[in-house]
Amino acid sequence: MLDVRPPSGKNRCMRLLIVCDDPDEPVALVARNSARAQHPGAEIHVLICDPLAQLPTELGSGEVHRAIDLHFGELRYEEILALQGLEIARYAALLATARELLQSGDDRPLLVVDKSAWFLRNLDYLADAQDPSPISLAPVRVASPSPETVDAAGETVGAAGWIPNFVLFRTGALRLVNWWLDDLLHEIGLPEIHQCISPWSSSSVIGSVQSALLAPSVRFSPRNADCLNLASTDTGFDVQGEPAGLIHMECFDPNAPFWFAPEGGAPRLLVSQSPELRKLLAAYEIECATAGGNPRSTSLLSRLDLAPAERALFQQTRSLLTHDEVLPVPWRPETVEHYLNWLREPPLDSPTGISRAADIVWAKRPDLQSHFSAVRGGDRQGFIRWLWTEGLAEHEIDQAALPDAPRPISTRASFTFTSLEGNGVNLVGYHSGESGLGVAARRLSQALDAQGIPWVPVNLTRTASRQRSAPTTPTGLYGTNLFVVAPDQMPVVVEDIGPGLFEHRYNIGYWFWETDALPPSHRHGISLVDEIWSPTAYLDEIWHTTTSLPTTLIPTPLEFEQVVPTAADRARLGLDDRFTFLFSYDFLSIPKRKNPLGAIKAFRAAFEESDGARLIMKSINAERHRQQFEEIAFAAGGRTDISFSNEYLSSQDRLLLVAAADCYLSLHRSEGLGLTMAEAMANGTPVIATGYSGNLDFMNADSGLLVDFDLVEIGPGSYYPPTGHWAEPDINHAAFLMRQLKSQPELASSLELNGKAMLERFTARAVGIRIAQRLNEIHGR
Repeated sequence: MLDVRPPSGKNRCMRLLIVCDDPDEPVALVARNSARAQHPGAEIHVLICDPLAQLPTELGSGEVHRAIDLHFGELRYEEILALQGLEIARYAALLATARELLQSGDDRPLLVVDKSAWFLRNLDYLADAQDPSPISLAPVRVASPSPETVDAAGETVGAAGWIPNFVLFRTGALRLVNWWLDDLLHEIGLPEIHQCISPWSSSSVIGSVQSALLAPSVRFSPRNADCLNLASTDTGFDVQGEPAGLIHMECFDPNAPFWFAPEGGAPRLLVSQSPELRKLLAAYEIECATAGGNPRSTSLLSRLDLAPAERALFQQTRSLLTHDEVLPVPWRPETVEHYLNWLREPPLDSPTGISRAADIVWAKRPDLQSHFSAVRGGDRQGFIRWLWTEGLAEHEIDQAALPDAPRPISTRASFTFTSLEGNGVNLVGYHSGESGLGVAARRLSQALDAQGIPWVPVNLTRTASRQRSAPTTPTGLYGTNLFVVAPDQMPVVVEDIGPGLFEHRYNIGYWFWETDALPPSHRHGISLVDEIWSPTAYLDEIWHTTTSLPTTLIPTPLEFEQVVPTAADRARLGLDDRFTFLFSYDFLSIPKRKNPLGAIKAFRAAFEESDGARLIMKSINAERHRQQFEEIAFAAGGRTDISFSNEYLSSQDRLLLVAAADCYLSLHRSEGLGLTMAEAMANGTPVIATGYSGNLDFMNADSGLLVDFDLVEIGPGSYYPPTGHWAEPDINHAAFLMRQLKSQPELASSLELNGKAMLERFTARAVGIRIAQRLNEIHGR
């Protein structure tokens, strides 16, 4: 084992081979640009693994190698992709390209790097190392305390595998490359279904007889970021006290620069935990932006890497092909439709009898096999319905591969409930859930009680939010159902409670939504109700224009407990004497809509760290959406006046925190209601909020500071329909209002008085009166 460190003096020049999918990706451009900058005049080759990628124009024809043009015996490159996946396909292409270059007669060493390589120093010294081994790899981890203590046998090296696509080939490597490639192609071509071992794993033959590059200066990657010390310096970055020569930015996405994770894995080091990592990622993000290219470029390979069960289907099908037939593949335009039809067809021995795509999901989900045990019989429609709803939401199946739509759920009663006398209400909702819908259900129950309207709870528990103690669903029900449930979850109510709940009853949806377009998943829920009650005027307009059902505006009661925090309370909650802005949000409520990034941008635009202001970002359920939390933490830019808290507080402490803040900030893109803003106003905390959507029912220019906005189309990539609209708040205007409020105490006093007065129209008694009036109209009284 050799610990190669940069020597002084001139070194022998190497050839470089950069392995990429799409050469127009910013990371691939950074690899080429930084390689040229650190190795002037070097011969740089590029291997392109995406069959449909465009060729880089600045490279000569002899320096570009396309995987699709390489020779793999009787196998085509696309077949290797289909049968074994991205990692093995890239490895096969790497070996085939290395073989071509090593056969050229040029005896200079060849350094292979991944597209994510960021060269910070010249690495020609690696070629001059006194190492007779024809091939050297870089271990992910070295188990011993320091490289110097590793013994010659190297038993502590490579135990965690090798850094992918980082190989140094020297004289004599050709024989091993030929052997490895031939052995790999033989294994891929075997008729039995199997998955080749990762070439970069500890058990792979590639690392069994080679030497290792142990210097930390060329090994820092997402796979070992937790065990190599990274430090920023005036001239760059150090790793374990050595100037970094090469950083492996594996899987870096310019659209998500905060996420430093290996392919298929979770981060070992988070930007929220490491200021040094945040600086590294921020610097690399600038490099990517400067390099140009297509920041939205996502290789087809990244989108269409096939699941293991799907690869097994390819293997089965391949064994049945005639000599002239080829497998349909999803990355060629002329065969995409053939491929999709192939996925939608059931094979003769299909376990589900639905389609190959359904078989793939079924094969890897024992929970589905148990729940839909009679999938070829009575459970068929239930499983198809799962594919269309939860299967899509969990990314288990692509929309293009869905089977025909399931039959609508019948609302005929499978069992009966006892009817109760009187003009009462069955309040259906998440009575025990600590979510916005759970709060709404409990508030409506207060309105019913205030007007003496009899009601019984029908509790739903299928929610990701934390649960309180749950009421028992009664068997005796009134003649009116009031569903405080999202429209797309109405089929879940049918499954959990039973269709008998709907039988011979007047069904009302008390529904929240956050844009002016409805997804297809809402349509069936809408068909199950007779009327919609709208919690706000914003929602009343949405339901009136998007459905044919009668709608009635029934506000949510906005009465809140009021608290007065003491100095001890402030200290216990971590508040100091700085002017404090608070934003509170739930990661289960679509962060893009809540817009915490907007809050951070506005605060950073409004204040410097020395201005005596502070922003508290209070969240719950961040642990379930770690990547989104890291994005928000990264946006703070290491500012010490922006703090993060992710925990469930007691009801009392949550109110104390709201009341102790100097301002509640909400730069939401849309809110069906906006309970947190109303709660702040009730406790005398001024609110700065986007002047759009549900909060306008209880906020105006006198009771809150409303931020200007542009109404924009949501676009693709969101939970909401892309044709829907919501607000894009004006960050500069928000920053102006934040500075204004901080500098004008009299403005805060005026907002406090007007805010409390505004909420007086939304008492439980006032809402109860409106509910009673509408119920009397419904029942003709």
